[in-house]
Amino acid sequence: MNWDDFRLVRAIAEARSLVGAAETLGLNHSTVFRRLGQIEADLGRPLFERSRAGYAPTGAGEEMVALAKRMSDGVVEFERRL
Repeated sequence: MNWDDFRLVRAIAEARSLVGAAETLGLNHSTVFRRLGQIEADLGRPLFERSRAGYAPTGAGEEMVALAKRMSDGVVEFERRL
């Protein structure tokens, strides 16, 4: 896993859609779909429940999103201190 994986999962959670996440990240929605599938396969569990209402994080997805936020906040704090 790398930083981009965390950014992708966070973007999907915030947008509740692959298209919205793709727009946020400047990627094609098919790229977001493929990368999410690979992340979930690597972890061996789903990170999102898919429905007509959109993508909702599972328990594991919520944990990953929370970690992504802490990582991002840490980077911002580090840059602020410089």
